[in-house]
Amino acid sequence: MRGTESDQKLVECFDRKTSACRIAPACVLQGVLASALESFYEALERHTLADLLVTTPRLQRLLARSDVRAERV
Repeated sequence: MRGTESDQKLVECFDRKTSACRIAPACVLQGVLASALESFYEALERHTLADLLVTTPRLQRLLARSDVRAERV
């Protein structure tokens, strides 16, 4: 996913060329958000598409229903 989303800007201030944020040079939140984005990609990299395509009986039941509503976990 990282390869297809490599230019992903989580927030506007991540793009130094277009950022209009006045506090960006002193902002601590940028580092926290950058770390969170990195953790997000690392979590995704621990799984493959095959991992996500496993059909479970519960998923089959939900897909077969015509009145699809969120089922509690």
